[in-house]
Amino acid sequence: MTKAFTSGLLLLALFISLAGYTQLMEQKWIALYGQGLEAWAEYRRTGIPALDSPALNTNNGVIPTCLPHPGFEESLNFTNFDTVLKRMGGQNDKKLKLWFAK
Repeated sequence: MTKAFTSGLLLLALFISLAGYTQLMEQKWIALYGQGLEAWAEYRRTGIPALDSPALNTNNGVIPTCLPHPGFEESLNFTNFDTVLKRMGGQNDKKLKLWFAK
């Protein structure tokens, strides 16, 4: 076998395994119907399935990646609240990437 042929086989095997992984994760997402938070966590972790944001979206067309901290957290514990937001590198909104998704 030539080196190019071997490389082609390896690329084909990689493509098939990635397609299989995508299909597996889509089936898992479907199986999690009725377990919204778990399905959302799997989507945030893997990005599978490829979802589009709904037409009426209050998050500027972005699928939420986290839940904002409640308002009382900011008013009762501002020092730590502000420190955490600075460490996470964002604002208290639904677009902030979580530590495992960066």
